[in-house]
Amino acid sequence: MAARIDLEQQSPSMLLDVKSQDPTAIMNVPFWAWKDKQKKVMEILHAHRHGEELKWPWPLMRDVLPFCQAAFGGGIVEIAPRFIPIDNIPAFTEAERRIYMTATLADDGTGSVMWFDKQYDKSCSAVPIMVHKMTKPENAATLHPDTRIITEEKLDLLIARLKSYSVAVGDKGGFTEPATIAKQLDHFGLTAAKFVGQFTVKGS
Repeated sequence: MAARIDLEQQSPSMLLDVKSQDPTAIMNVPFWAWKDKQKKVMEILHAHRHGEELKWPWPLMRDVLPFCQAAFGGGIVEIAPRFIPIDNIPAFTEAERRIYMTATLADDGTGSVMWFDKQYDKSCSAVPIMVHKMTKPENAATLHPDTRIITEEKLDLLIARLKSYSVAVGDKGGFTEPATIAKQLDHFGLTAAKFVGQFTVKGS
């Protein structure tokens, strides 16, 4: 009831569209209302934590609910974190090597490398990689000295290798055998030790 009042204060007509499950109508829950109703939201979600829609995302989002945003529309409610809670993903936090991917590398990569250096100690190293048809940036851009480029030619090679790897590792159920996967990754140059050398060129 309280949530409906918060939405109605935004736009009574839009709320009617949402209630009628109009697929074009979307209403965001105001941040102050989301904050005030955290206890109730937690109780509702917790009761359904073992359901099909929550059993996988719940462990990732339960501790970051206050930092999430919610929206109603199309007959559903969607709750999404404002940032990816990577600290809650053991496969990432415990990994020996990690890959950060973004379409908006700050300062053409230099800013991201600086961020990386602040986050990790000297036992870790970063190699900024960009997918671009040119190896030389425009005059207004400045590449980090260690930047590597996946050119069109290298990208075609990478795609071909990935397809071949998928076929090879799937042959006779090899995707269930770690030793087979490791062997094929190495064979197609998809390991951390070989990837940069085979699929990138140095930026100029």
